[in-house]
Amino acid sequence: MENAVTDPSALAQLTLDLCPKARTVLNAASKIFLTHGFNAATTDMIQREAGVSKSTVYAHFSNKEKLFLAVVQNECASFTASIKDITFVPGNITESLRVLGQAYLGVALSAPALSLYRVVIAEAPRFPALGHMFYNSGSKIVKSMVANCLSQCL
Repeated sequence: MENAVTDPSALAQLTLDLCPKARTVLNAASKIFLTHGFNAATTDMIQREAGVSKSTVYAHFSNKEKLFLAVVQNECASFTASIKDITFVPGNITESLRVLGQAYLGVALSAPALSLYRVVIAEAPRFPALGHMFYNSGSKIVKSMVANCLSQCL
């Protein structure tokens, strides 16, 4: 990933407020990257899956690396959203932790999550900013939510 964004502050500039065509490209890229990994995935595969031209892909995502980062960020946002929807039981830490644990395992052990972990782990050594973004977009948010839950339940 020689042209990849490597500055973690630049990763925050990725926006997922996308127009419908860009969302179509992102969804196709998710399928391709999570199935084939970063290196085996090509922009030709993504544009065919999305049913758009290659110029449409590049109009919305300037390069394959930024598209990959957007996929990872979008998948993390999807996973954390399912945990954010949990209603905790104030004063009942046992029940709140049970509900949280079940929701977390449902997300963490899902096929898309396992595919995402596999791809991120494979690419993180060559693309360290990816690991930071993955943590900040997923695990860090969940950790904060658990801390908040515990403070509400005690």
